[in-house]
Amino acid sequence: MALTIGIIGLPQSGKTTLFNALTRAGAPISGYATSTVQANIAVVQGNVPHPYGDIDPNRDLDSLNAELALTDLSTVEKRIERTTKAAKSGDKKYQQELEVLRLLQEALNDLRMASQVELLAQDHAVLDELFLLTMKPRMYVLNVSEDVLGAAADLLARVAAGEDIDIATQEGEMKGIATIALRARAENSEVVAVSARLEAELAELPEEDAAEYLEALGLPRLGADRVIQVGYRLLNLITFLTTGEDEVRAWTVRKGAKAPEAAGKIHTDIERGFIRAEVTRFEDFMACGSFAAAAKKGLQRLEGKDYVIQDGDIAHFRFNVGK
Repeated sequence: MALTIGIIGLPQSGKTTLFNALTRAGAPISGYATSTVQANIAVVQGNVPHPYGDIDPNRDLDSLNAELALTDLSTVEKRIERTTKAAKSGDKKYQQELEVLRLLQEALNDLRMASQVELLAQDHAVLDELFLLTMKPRMYVLNVSEDVLGAAADLLARVAAGEDIDIATQEGEMKGIATIALRARAENSEVVAVSARLEAELAELPEEDAAEYLEALGLPRLGADRVIQVGYRLLNLITFLTTGEDEVRAWTVRKGAKAPEAAGKIHTDIERGFIRAEVTRFEDFMACGSFAAAAKKGLQRLEGKDYVIQDGDIAHFRFNVGK
């Protein structure tokens, strides 16, 4: 299971620069308003004016949400056409589906998110088939200047912790950051502050040099790393590790996955023939220096089929597939 994140934003907002920071893909950057057809999914800022002439975070976010809602509205209306024809058969299944689609159509017409529509549990099967953008979990990535990066991270942490921030007391970039942070908290969304240009430049450096520069700036880690961590959390994903003689591999599973399901990520035969898992916590392994030392301290466990894999587990699966 791969982590897939779509980057959406206004022209010149730093999308491709952030894309390059996350992936080191070297996607070309444009210094003017344009749109991308090929899927590196981005276009970016040069030293250029804001497309609306001035900066208004709420307006800009409303504009993006409107585009997403209108895109979803087109999807829903096409599905309504198809379902209306099918409903003429008198099948109640299609009639119920039409009711759900009409509710979605009404919300999207009003530029409200599909995620704001209250539906019964059984109605969500329709949503799953539509793949609506306004149903996706979201995070707001604020592309800020290098000068305020540390202050922005501090403010976001305070807002996330429940502190009330008076926007009127904030100045410059910090005012916009506070505005979106408070809005995101009200929506149960997440916010990360990055300096996309700085991060893209750091991504070009050797890891050791990048770490030294970050330390000089007083920053613990790249914002791009935080984007990935928040993305995992929003998608309810965790990572477990497996080790061999010459490699360590990371595997992604849904939070709550049991050991056999995690084993199946490696190979279906391992899931089918699962016996038990030998589990060591990553931090315990690092503290002890070896699996043998961890086992000697009682920090290595044998777990059965009902064990729920935890983020950071190092697992060795024992299995037997009969003929």
